[in-house]
Amino acid sequence: MRAHFPCTLLAAILLGCCAGCLPNATWLPDSSGFVYTGGPNKDRLYLYDLEKKAPRVLVEKGAGLAWPAVSPDGKRIAVALRHDDGTDVTLEVIVFDRDGKELQRSDANTNVKMKWAKHEAGPDKVAAQAFWVPGKDKLLIYSDGATGFYDLKTNSSTMLDVSLSTFRDTPIRPDGKGFLAHKNPMGLVFVDWDGKEKEIQPMQKAPFENPGADSPLQGMVSFPLMHSSRWDGSTAIVSWDDLQVKIDADKLTASLEHIKPAMSADDKVIQDQVRLSGGGIVRALELTKRYRKDGLSDQQHPFGEYRVEVVKQGAKEAKTLMDGAAYFMIYPSPDGKKAVVKCSKSLDAIFTESKPDQDVLFLIDGLGNVADKIDLVK
Repeated sequence: MRAHFPCTLLAAILLGCCAGCLPNATWLPDSSGFVYTGGPNKDRLYLYDLEKKAPRVLVEKGAGLAWPAVSPDGKRIAVALRHDDGTDVTLEVIVFDRDGKELQRSDANTNVKMKWAKHEAGPDKVAAQAFWVPGKDKLLIYSDGATGFYDLKTNSSTMLDVSLSTFRDTPIRPDGKGFLAHKNPMGLVFVDWDGKEKEIQPMQKAPFENPGADSPLQGMVSFPLMHSSRWDGSTAIVSWDDLQVKIDADKLTASLEHIKPAMSADDKVIQDQVRLSGGGIVRALELTKRYRKDGLSDQQHPFGEYRVEVVKQGAKEAKTLMDGAAYFMIYPSPDGKKAVVKCSKSLDAIFTESKPDQDVLFLIDGLGNVADKIDLVK
């Protein structure tokens, strides 16, 4: 597997875009609510019911800092708990029903958790992300640079020699045939549910060979999380500033091109934008760049700073949800009528106990109204 791009750009975009190391929300398939983890210790599992307009605690403690997975029928919720002893990382999968009753635990019979990866980031800086494999009792799990399957029927795990390359939402192809991933040395692959890999080939050379020392194309292995992405049939499209990557999962090809970035009225780059069915718009504007000319990282805002805002249908002015956010995610519901927006002032606010209004979920209706605000500290 040797799909190389100039500056290793294409592969690194997908590698760096992996959001699986951060906890986020997951919609129910029928758009009636969403699940997320939060609370004072960030290990409480909630189900937000749109009809009741309120969250409900499913698991008071022990759900872990996670990105939950929901079964295709919406009846089961799975979380992967990450345990780090400073040497090895192990994972524990727990499945709950919609009432919070525990249905299954990966180490219930053996008392031995799944060995997952070598210690890298530390116990408090990485979450575990789970996706429910379409049409199967199987989970696709990513944590700490390692990817694997967990089979709910056999209570067994299979490690994969790839790194899950999620772009803001899901790496899984809409028709459920497989998922996009990254594999060293700097190559992209499409993987089916048996773990079989198919190499993604570049269609042409990238339009830049010598980007220069001050360019964001330098050091792309740490390409930041925030960008815009979507699936268009079997093609994954990822956009960042003036770059766009198109990955055709049918033809197994990828292309990279310059595009004109969308700009706001005050001349800010619109980093991500979702238009809801009622005409409301949720968007994030880039306030500071995600790279620095001196090459030093910004510990407080390693992915840049953003203003996350919502524009009501027919309105000229936007309403700010969070100014100076270090991290954001916009989750449109499956029916496109609403969205959940996660905003965090810093990465520390995501992983550790923080002050109010530092790590927040906003529920936005189709017209662009803020229907609810959920402080993840409480």
